[in-house]
Amino acid sequence: MLMLMLSKVIRMSDQYPLTPEETYVEHLRKGLESSSIIKTRFINFRSKYPDVVVFALEGDDDKIVYAQWVKQIRPDLAYEPFPCGGKKTVRNLKNSLYADLNGLKENVYFFVDKDFDELEGFINSDAVFMTCKYSIENYLVSIDILDDILKNEFPCHARPDLRKKIGDMFQKDYEQFLRVTAELNKRIYVARKLKIELTEEKITEKQKYIANISLGTVDKADASPETVINYQREPNLNDLVKINIEFSKLIPSDHYRGTFAYIFFKAWLELLAKECRNQNSTVFTDVISDERPKNSEFTMNSFASKSKYPPNLPKFLNSIY
Repeated sequence: MLMLMLSKVIRMSDQYPLTPEETYVEHLRKGLESSSIIKTRFINFRSKYPDVVVFALEGDDDKIVYAQWVKQIRPDLAYEPFPCGGKKTVRNLKNSLYADLNGLKENVYFFVDKDFDELEGFINSDAVFMTCKYSIENYLVSIDILDDILKNEFPCHARPDLRKKIGDMFQKDYEQFLRVTAELNKRIYVARKLKIELTEEKITEKQKYIANISLGTVDKADASPETVINYQREPNLNDLVKINIEFSKLIPSDHYRGTFAYIFFKAWLELLAKECRNQNSTVFTDVISDERPKNSEFTMNSFASKSKYPPNLPKFLNSIY
């Protein structure tokens, strides 16, 4: 009966816009398909490697970051990363393995970002690690990481005074960036909390749609938040009152979208590197060195190696044997 309903929705969606009820059934269909696909892929992997510890991760970036964090906390821990292609797919895999009666869940651990929806939709939190901040990227943007980069990838060694000056500029620009992207983050928060679908499945993550970034100045993007985060339906005004109060209590550097923060950090470092190469620089005026910034080191892997891992991660990893 369920499959009949699903197929009916497929046929109708080709011709007419779906009603809210039909949209729900369509999401259910996609969820069933996703669960089946990821479980089949996992079973194929497990059939070849039945005993290895598996880390089910959201994506390839998570694989890079967690490799650095695990190396710091549990260098003895052998595991096989299993990127799933998103948080929803990690959830689908987790729920399907825990519903399976053949022991497929053994030695499988799941790693997800907190985001705005936390562990919503997970059957339970067994063997699930969730970041304390919005995502792994939030841990890769900090004044401490910047200081390390300035010391080693810029000609700022033996110059704590200059690093302090640049660090103060970064802090000011980053705080401004968080302010100008507050409405963008609120649009995402509202969508997640009120279950509003977006017209695009993936959120646009191009810098020009997020903010206009310069050294010493960060302005709003030319595109409006409503254009970048486009709802399929507008929220009820009464619902927004409560949502706005909840959103105002978030810590921007920890709880706003980490990908946006990471895009800012990379762009800001590239601008700083360009400034460093400028013979008329107003930032690096008294730097006497032939060393040039090492832009090739501005990578997620490099940032993760310098970052502080989530405080709840050691306990989780130490429980794995």
